[in-house]
Amino acid sequence: MNSRFNKYLKVLVNGNEADIKKTLDELHKSFASLSQEEQKYANILLHDIQSGNITIDENRTFKEYVTEYQANAENSQIARLVELFGLDGTRIKEMLNSDITETNLNDYGRFDELKNSVDKAKAKKIF
Repeated sequence: MNSRFNKYLKVLVNGNEADIKKTLDELHKSFASLSQEEQKYANILLHDIQSGNITIDENRTFKEYVTEYQANAENSQIARLVELFGLDGTRIKEMLNSDITETNLNDYGRFDELKNSVDKAKAKKIF
């Protein structure tokens, strides 16, 4: 996947439309090794590259960029929850990084603690 990414970057700078489309299609074929969520962020990354919104560091891999985009999106969502509800962002991250299922969600009272961290004044403004 990374070799196709590097090839795409080179063709994007020096190639014609047909070559760009061909290498982009080849890169998209390699997305099969990514999860659906990773594919979503891979496409966002490619869009940002095409629109010039990101400068690529040749020392980083395609997968590193995808992982960064995914982490940034998750952090933005957590920040939004913290902003809107006054929730404890650290608790949210800990829960997301644990093997929590519906059946063990409230083991050790962790979900109750998260609910209790809601800033009711902030939450009322939303609802």
